[in-house]
Amino acid sequence: MDKNDNRDVFPLVIYGSNVVRDTQNSRYRLNFPQPVNFRNSSVAIGSISMYYSWFNVNSTAYNNNSFQVIVPVGAGSTTITCTLPNGYYSVADINSFMQQQLIANNIGYLVDNNGNYVYYIELVENAVYYSIQQNSYACPTALPTGWTNPSAWTLPTTTRTPQVIISSANNFGRLIGFNSGTTPTPVQTTNYSKISDFVPQISPVQSVILTCNLLQNKYMSPQNVLYSFTSSGSQFGTLIERAPNWEQFVKVADGDYSSIEIQFLSQDYQALPLNDINITVKLLIKL
Repeated sequence: MDKNDNRDVFPLVIYGSNVVRDTQNSRYRLNFPQPVNFRNSSVAIGSISMYYSWFNVNSTAYNNNSFQVIVPVGAGSTTITCTLPNGYYSVADINSFMQQQLIANNIGYLVDNNGNYVYYIELVENAVYYSIQQNSYACPTALPTGWTNPSAWTLPTTTRTPQVIISSANNFGRLIGFNSGTTPTPVQTTNYSKISDFVPQISPVQSVILTCNLLQNKYMSPQNVLYSFTSSGSQFGTLIERAPNWEQFVKVADGDYSSIEIQFLSQDYQALPLNDINITVKLLIKL
C-alpha cells in the first residue's frame, strides 16, 4: 500500500446470505442502497473465511464419477458400472465403493476361513511413486478349502484377473491418473499391478480464483481476477482462512455500480460448486 496515497479505505463484508441463486453457490452479490460512482478507485482483499466444501467427484462439474470393472464369470465375464455419487473421495473411498459394487452384483469376492472378505481387484495409493496403483489378482477356478462363496459367484473356468475400463467419455481417468482403456489387456492369468500413467488429480481443484465485477486488471485475462489461494493446510470440511500480508489493490473500472459481486472459480475458470455457503469475505475499497 502506497504510504503517500491518502485516499480513504472502506471495508465491505460479503456473507453467505448474499449468495446468488442457481450459480452452484459460487457467486455472491452485495447490493448498494443506491448506485455508487467509482472513479480512480481500487479494491483489495482484506480476508477470506470459508469452508473446504467442494467435492472432488462431481458428475456435472467434472464429469469424473464413472468407471467399469470386468469380472471373470464361468467361461465368460460380467461388466459392472461403478457410478460414484457426488462427494469427496480418497483413494480408499473409491476402492471401498468399487468393492461394495461387487457385493451388490454378487460377483468378484469370496469369504476366507477367518470370515474376511477377499476381493480380486483393488485401487490403492502408492506413495513411493506418487501414484495410484491397480492390483488385479488371479481369480480361483475352485473354492479354496474352508472358504465360502456367499454370493454364489460362478467361478471362472480358467484362471483370469479382473479388469478396469477407463472411458474416454469422462474424466475419471484424470482423477486416478490412468489413460483411457482397459487394464490389464490382454487378460492376465497371474496377479497384475499397474501404477498411474500420470500424476493423479485426486482433487480437480488445485487453486481457487476470486473474481470481482468492479475490476479492470489490465495484466490479467480475464480482467476481473482479484485474488487466488489454495486449500493447503485444510482438510475437506474444515475452515479455510486467508488474509494477505499486505493489501494488493486492483484498479476499479470507472463507472456507476448498483452492486458488487464476487465469484469463486477453479484454476480453469470454472464455477466452484460450494456445498457450504457460510463464507465471509472482507473487501477493502479505496476511494
